Amino acid sequence: MKRIHLFVVIGLVAGIYGPPAGAQTLGSAFSYQGQLKEAGVPAMGLYDVQACLYSTSTGSASLLLCAPDIEDVPVSAGLFNVTLDFGGSIFFGVQRYLELRVRPGASVGSYTVLSPRQLVRPVPEALRANSASAAPWSGLGGVPAGFADNIDNDSGGTVTSVTAGAGLTGGTITGNGTVAIATAGVTGTMIATDAVGSAQLANNAVDTNAIADANVTSAKIAPGAIGSAQINSAQVQTRISGTCGEGEYFRGINSDGTLNCELLPMGFNRAPDTAGNVGSFVAVALRADQRPLIAYYDATNTSLKLYDCADAACTSGTRRTVDNSSDVGTQVALAIRPNGLPVIAYRSVNLGLLRFYDCSNTACSTGTARTLDNTVTVGAALAMALHADGRPFLAYRDDTNFRLRVYECDNLACSSGAAVAHSGTDVPHSISIVMRSDGRPLMAFGGNAGSGARVRTYDCNDTGCTSGTLRNLSTVSYSGSVAMAIRSNGRPLIASSGTASSLTVHDCADALCVASTPTSFTSSTTNPVGVSLRGDGRALIVHGAFVAAGVSDLRVLDCTNSGCTAGSSRNVVGSGDFGTVAAMVLRSDERPVLAYYDAGNDDLRLHICANPECI
Repeated sequence: MKRIHLFVVIGLVAGIYGPPAGAQTLGSAFSYQGQLKEAGVPAMGLYDVQACLYSTSTGSASLLLCAPDIEDVPVSAGLFNVTLDFGGSIFFGVQRYLELRVRPGASVGSYTVLSPRQLVRPVPEALRANSASAAPWSGLGGVPAGFADNIDNDSGGTVTSVTAGAGLTGGTITGNGTVAIATAGVTGTMIATDAVGSAQLANNAVDTNAIADANVTSAKIAPGAIGSAQINSAQVQTRISGTCGEGEYFRGINSDGTLNCELLPMGFNRAPDTAGNVGSFVAVALRADQRPLIAYYDATNTSLKLYDCADAACTSGTRRTVDNSSDVGTQVALAIRPNGLPVIAYRSVNLGLLRFYDCSNTACSTGTARTLDNTVTVGAALAMALHADGRPFLAYRDDTNFRLRVYECDNLACSSGAAVAHSGTDVPHSISIVMRSDGRPLMAFGGNAGSGARVRTYDCNDTGCTSGTLRNLSTVSYSGSVAMAIRSNGRPLIASSGTASSLTVHDCADALCVASTPTSFTSSTTNPVGVSLRGDGRALIVHGAFVAAGVSDLRVLDCTNSGCTAGSSRNVVGSGDFGTVAAMVLRSDERPVLAYYDAGNDDLRLHICANPECI
């Protein structure tokens, strides 16, 4: 079936205008005549016809509807005639395209689509209906009585004038005119209860000056209508709630109604854990609300433990065992990621491997323990720092090959990462890590075997520290421990225990610490364990001081300048054995928080200084 030729298309559409009295409507059906050829020869016989209407000449998506199938249509010499009915609503003055589909009358198979589609053109009755809006009065039938004079100003009703009522202006109107709301025309009695809400009022539509004094009473405000979202906290104080904790004083009220509490200007000394031999390895960190968090080793139960202070003064807290898998918790390092979740790195002593605990909540009541490195005996001299995105970076000693190893985590949870061994770095007895502004780690080593047992730095070439440059600090002898910080000018400040158990501070002359100026403080110092920088750039260094066998004081060196060429050393805790193991962090008010080991009683202790100088 090749093509079809359109001879006549007549559409008769009823219902557009009323027929004369006694006449019948034309209906919506129309006749369609065409010529059907098959293989170029006029067709003969009976054919089934299917007709569908489209809004475009091509494309299946424009199908509107199909008329009922017409079966056994006689075709003689190729000519046929059918009546199609798509209803009257489909034609309203826009183009429509007719698509015919045919098949032999005896067939029950699919139809053959004839193309192209044919544009359905208007017929005389449709043209008249399309122009009915312009018909004269004399051409209309069934005209209402009120229009009998051919003038459309008489509705047949009885209204002859309109008078403005209460609250309106503009009456009386007998012809043309405007009725409007008079000034102050709408009174309270004219507005239904709850008729006007926030959705009916434009922004700033109500002038507060228009409200009479004392006119808005509590009875006019619905319960719960005014909440924190409706209060401008810069003008109205939110409801005050909360209490200050033990050891805190009330300083003021925040705009959200919470209390601004501060620690009392006094020192606090706590004993978070005294059960067994606890605290011989310790690390401390502060949460955003200044509550201390302490990770430490329980030597009695050979496990890693955590103490979570309930308030900033650590008057109470929660003690929990984090990992007790196999003599774990020595060489502990602790950090709190930007998401508020703590992470802990530590060593398994008897297995000689590096472990990591990923806390799954802020309290660290649950989490996942992972082994990061067990290819060789590792984990001593452990240190940890966080990249700016929160990913942990760890440095530690390879005891099997006597060299430095590092581990960079691929993500915050440290579920994957890579360990890198650095040959030629000897054996660091102590490691301190800081992150440069470009994300590259810088490390300081204390007590390296060989090479004169100097204090050394290792400057990583990339953020993962796959390679780096090792440098000796000039004129520096043996160091058992080391601590480091980077000042705002990018120059490191390194504290180490030097000759004759003195505390030595190295003021690096440049960011690479190629040259440095050492200053020694001969105060029988042992184990500098932390360097913290205050807002004015001056360092505070926590260290131990050997007094006698089994007696050591916990001390701080308060540097008087950024290079720490001078300073005051003072006791924090004395009259016992407190200076062997400690860790320090500064609060937001720069008051030091020190976690330390009471070696005389085998207890974990915490000291919060009364002021930034820890006097």
